[in-house]
Amino acid sequence: MIARFIIVLFLAVSLTGCIVLKSDYDKALAELNSLKAEKGDLSGKIKELEENLKKKEQELASSIDSLKGTQKEKKEADEKIKAMEQEIKASSDEIKQLKGAMDDIKIAKDKEIEEFKSRVSEIQAQAEMLLEKIKEAQK
Repeated sequence: MIARFIIVLFLAVSLTGCIVLKSDYDKALAELNSLKAEKGDLSGKIKELEENLKKKEQELASSIDSLKGTQKEKKEADEKIKAMEQEIKASSDEIKQLKGAMDDIKIAKDKEIEEFKSRVSEIQAQAEMLLEKIKEAQK
């Protein structure tokens, strides 16, 4: 009977141990499930953040490409402006040369006019002298 009591006692202690182990197992399992759920949430957040990061990288790359395009357009515009400035300078130089040539022509024409006036005056003087001689000869 003592053997039965010891066996029953052993079984009771074993059953109590099993109940405690089952309780610990259930707690550990609940904690594991909680951690898995948290891991799933974190994985979702990480995935969302990675997608956001990729979108931001694409936006940044697009902005950089746009900026490069803008810089290229600015560079082309600057080159066109420089070319136009050179054309304007060349035209300005040509205008200065033409004005100088026109001034030279005007001076030459003025000289020719003065010479012509001088010759006309000489011819008039000679004509007057001839008229006087003719008048004297007729008298």
